[in-house]
Amino acid sequence: MKTILVPTDFSDSATNALRAATSLAEQTRGKLLLVHVLPLQVLTAADGAIYESFDPALRDFYKDKLNDLARLIAQENNFRFEVEVCCGQGAFHDLVGELIQSRQVSLVVMGTRGGGNFLDRLIGSTTTSFMKVAKCPVLAVPAKAHRISLKKIAYASDFTGDDQVFLQQLFALTDPFNSEINIINIKTDGQAHTGAEQPMLQNLSHRFPERKFCIAQVKADTVTAGIKAFVSENQVNVLAVSIHERGLLQDLFHKSISKELVFETTVPLLSIPQAPYVKSAPETAETATLAT
Repeated sequence: MKTILVPTDFSDSATNALRAATSLAEQTRGKLLLVHVLPLQVLTAADGAIYESFDPALRDFYKDKLNDLARLIAQENNFRFEVEVCCGQGAFHDLVGELIQSRQVSLVVMGTRGGGNFLDRLIGSTTTSFMKVAKCPVLAVPAKAHRISLKKIAYASDFTGDDQVFLQQLFALTDPFNSEINIINIKTDGQAHTGAEQPMLQNLSHRFPERKFCIAQVKADTVTAGIKAFVSENQVNVLAVSIHERGLLQDLFHKSISKELVFETTVPLLSIPQAPYVKSAPETAETATLAT
């Protein structure tokens, strides 16, 4: 894990995510990249023309805040890893997406604020939308998650056979932590127990012979209830899900999951993209390394 990107708006949820990212960077001696995104101001001229306004003074103000924060993090961790900052103006998804490729980001760590429905409660609306388009894994840290560990991870699978591309990323990401990976599939009432776990185990064991993982098929009234029970009963640290380009986030677990179902959780959620970035793109945002 080389570079961990942390978007921050200096809120409590962002600060909580930053604590988690700092812990991961310290464990891996990776690089921490703190990012603040300012939206462009849209103005209307006297003739009715609409244009975007860039405010360099505002960007400098927040860049100073980022530098102060980065300096504090570096000092508190005895300069055991690099801390860099980036402050830009524009669309959040575009700017952070460009940074992921240009800075070869391994992981994005984001805080959550919660909300009224299932997805908002689980990971928050801003994080949800970014997970759908991110080209690298994204770790969503809920407010109630005070300590982050990647020792035991549950990966939710539908046993469709396309898990290899996701598991390859998951294994690479968790290598420094010697994580235990639990691949789980939830079967609800009315669904037959297919026995698909055995051939899948054989297939994945052949594909990843040196990896530590196990496979479990769990019976539950609902997919959400099954996942929640497995996470709780097995003391799972992180729940990992795959982001399919063709589907929505709620489809990752199962089509029967309702967006209205409240799912209180203290477990971080790790999303894994189907098509991660493969090469760098030119940098478009100004970055600065904190002098130590």
